[in-house]
Amino acid sequence: MVYPNRVLITLLFLVLSQRVACQVVLTLQEANVIGSQNYDATFTTGQLAIPLTGILSTAWQTIPVQIRNSGNASLANGTSNFSAGNISFELANIGGITPGATGFVGTSAGAVNISSSFQTIFSPTAANSDAPTGAIAGRYRIARTILANTALIAGNYTGGNLIYNQPTSSIIQLLVGYRYITPSPVTLSLGIPYLNKWVTFATSFTKNYNNVSSFTTVADLDFNLTNFTVGHTEPSFIDIKAQGPITFTPNGGGATTTVPVNIVQAQGSGLVTTALSTTYAALNTTGLVVPTGNITTIPLTLKISAANVVQHFFKPGTYTFSIDLRTRNSGNTIADVKTLSFTVTTDVLSSIAVQGTPDVNFSYGSLADYQTTKSINMPNHLLITNNRNYEVYVKSSTANFTRNSIATTIPASIVQIENGTGESTVTGRTLSTTSQSIITNAGSTIGRQLSLKYTIPASQTLQFLGKQTGATPYILNVIYSFTSL
Repeated sequence: MVYPNRVLITLLFLVLSQRVACQVVLTLQEANVIGSQNYDATFTTGQLAIPLTGILSTAWQTIPVQIRNSGNASLANGTSNFSAGNISFELANIGGITPGATGFVGTSAGAVNISSSFQTIFSPTAANSDAPTGAIAGRYRIARTILANTALIAGNYTGGNLIYNQPTSSIIQLLVGYRYITPSPVTLSLGIPYLNKWVTFATSFTKNYNNVSSFTTVADLDFNLTNFTVGHTEPSFIDIKAQGPITFTPNGGGATTTVPVNIVQAQGSGLVTTALSTTYAALNTTGLVVPTGNITTIPLTLKISAANVVQHFFKPGTYTFSIDLRTRNSGNTIADVKTLSFTVTTDVLSSIAVQGTPDVNFSYGSLADYQTTKSINMPNHLLITNNRNYEVYVKSSTANFTRNSIATTIPASIVQIENGTGESTVTGRTLSTTSQSIITNAGSTIGRQLSLKYTIPASQTLQFLGKQTGATPYILNVIYSFTSL
């Protein structure tokens, strides 16, 4: 009679030795947090147990297997919460056998959301349904739609406590061979990684100046970086620095020079306006709050003022500089740096135009007119822009004046080009069909206004004698051009 007692004591000892602590830690990865990919992982969270056979064995009852959260409705990490109901559970297999397969007769309920009330995960089909004794594998899932609409803060969210409805062992259950699930409960927690990194960004930016109007009606030069986004699970700080000065390589070759990089300013809504330097400067003093979806757009623009564009980027050639843009946490233990390159090219630009009324009218209506040297001053007559050293030339389109488009015998050489009022750099020339320089070796300029004077000396009016008079004018076209040096 002692023998059964020994069996019961031994059996009870074996069962109790299986009651060990068990936990499930759902550790999300970067792709889940800032890529909003579904989280899907399978864990072994216990086992279906049965006492040693040979006493009073019965088939597994037809009671559905259920699971619920007996812990907090929301997991917490001290600063934020995550609803346990956002997590679903599906019975994957017991002892390696999938529900519904031979040896495990019944129906799986599929994925069910974890809640405070019992949710059925498996239903035996009959009283003689069987289930293999062994490890229970459960599949845990969090949908990407939930992840994309949640601000996930780095750390561990704890407080979940999963229990099954299959009771643990008792002496009566041992005697009848009742199968039960152990251990119970299973603690549930959620692990969020520490992330602070660039998600979307560009690495190179360019600007080309190919028109004179870019410098005569100049605007600020803006490099728009507002498509940059940061993925982070803790407050983010944005820093910026230049790798060196702006380097200028002249068009056509020549010595490379530099431009101070501090003419470039970083600015944006909510950011500290900062002139670039070769040491990191913080663009925000308060960390960017972790948003829903864990991605923050940075409203950053690099700006060069219109005045600095004219002063430093007018010469033809290539201007380059690079910056380092860093996102980091408050302690700089998590950081991501991207190097961005900027290239500004300025083409060889030149323009010469006649301002105001283009016609120069000499009128001879009296004897005194023919006896007097006549001069007509044309203030600000020419508008000149050239981003290289240059020379201005003048010539007549024909050797003689024309009347009604017919050549006359009045030579172009009766007209002289001279300094206009306030000018001193013009070399006087007598017009001919050969181009002659009136401005030599002039430095680059934007919108230079050149005043000229047209003169017909009294000694040349003899050329008009014997010519037809009347309202029809004698015409001579004058052509201005220049050459970049």
